[in-house]
Amino acid sequence: MLDLAGYEYSGIPKKYLNKIKNCLVSCFCDQPYDKEDGVYYFVDGLQYEFNELLYELDIPEKLHKKIYETIKCPVCGNDLDACTDVCVDFSLAEKEKYNCILNLISEKSKPKIEEFYNFLCKYPYLGASHKIGKELIRGIEILKTFTIKNQEWYRARIPSDSSIFTQKDMYPPPQTATIPEGRFNHYGQSHFYLGNSEYLCAAECSHNKSCICWMQKIKIKEIDNVLDLTKEYYDYYNSNPPKVTELPIAIAGLLISGKITKSQNGDTCWKPEYFVPRYVADICKQKGIKGILYPSSLYFGTNLVVFDFNELQYEFIGEPYLYKYKYEEVNF
Repeated sequence: MLDLAGYEYSGIPKKYLNKIKNCLVSCFCDQPYDKEDGVYYFVDGLQYEFNELLYELDIPEKLHKKIYETIKCPVCGNDLDACTDVCVDFSLAEKEKYNCILNLISEKSKPKIEEFYNFLCKYPYLGASHKIGKELIRGIEILKTFTIKNQEWYRARIPSDSSIFTQKDMYPPPQTATIPEGRFNHYGQSHFYLGNSEYLCAAECSHNKSCICWMQKIKIKEIDNVLDLTKEYYDYYNSNPPKVTELPIAIAGLLISGKITKSQNGDTCWKPEYFVPRYVADICKQKGIKGILYPSSLYFGTNLVVFDFNELQYEFIGEPYLYKYKYEEVNF
C-alpha cells in the first residue's frame, strides 16, 4: 500500500492522497506479463490509466500534474504519468480497516490461545477447566450456523493397492475400521471430510505430497446447522472503537492464531496440532452442530467436515476417477 509519509509536504491535500492510497495497488510492471501475447494481466485488481483513476476519484484536474510529478508506484517505485496503466483495488481502504481490527484482536487474544494450546498438550482432556476453554464453549453457543444447499464438493482417497475404487469406497470409513485421529475426530470416530476443489482435496489427503488419488465429485443437496470458521466474524468487531472485549474474541483469536488450521507435524503418533480443533469439534457436537467449514492449511480453499454422514443429504456425481496431484509450493 502507498506510504504517505514521503508525500506529507508535497502540497497535495491529504484527503486526495488518501483516496489514491486506498485503491492504488501497483503499476503494470508488477503484474504478470505474457511474452507470447505481449500483454500484462492485471490479476491484483482492475486496470486503469492513471489519469482515468484520478478522474474516477474526483480529484481536481489542477492537481493532476503535481500528482504525476509526485506519486510513485507503491511496489516498484516507478514514476506514474497520465497514461501509465495502474492496478486498482477499491476495497483497499476497507481491507486496511479490517486488518487493523484483526491486529488488535490478535494482540489481545493470540497469547491466550497459545497458552490454551500448551495447556492441552499437557492435559488433552481437561480443556473445559481452562479459562479459554470455557470462553470457547460460551462463544460457540452464540455463533450463528447456516445451511449448505446445492453445492459441489470433492472427496479424495489415496489407494493402498491397484483396486479400482467405486462409490462405496468414497464413503466415510465404517466404525469397524481402524480410524486414526484427525483434525476434528478422535481415534475411532468416523467423520466425512470434503474440500471445495480437486487440488485442495488431494493436497489434504496426501499432506502435500505428489500422488495419484481417487477423486469423487459430490453434490450436497442440504445440510443445516453448519458452523463457518473460515472468517474472523468481522461483524462482531466492526464498531468504532472495536469491541474486542466481547465474548467471541476467543473465537476470533482462535482463528487468527492458526491453531484450527495448524499443519500436521510429520508422520508421528503424537499430534498435538489436532488438540485445539478436536476440542472445538467436541463443543460443536455437544451443541448439536452438524459440521464445520474451515480454511485449509495447505492450499487456498475451504474444507468441510460432517460429523455424522447420516445427517447429510447428498448425491454422488458419476464414479470415482483418478486424479494426478503434483505438489507446488505456494505462499498464502
